[in-house]
Amino acid sequence: MDNTVNTVNEETFVFDEQKELDINMHPSD
Repeated sequence: MDNTVNTVNEETFVFDEQKELDINMHPSD
C-alpha cells in the first residue's frame, strides 16, 4: 500500500471528524 495515500486518507478522516463536531456545536437548522 502507498504510504502517501494512507496519510492523506487519515488527514481527511480527521478533517471530517472535525466538521462533524462543528456541525454538532453549531446546528445549521
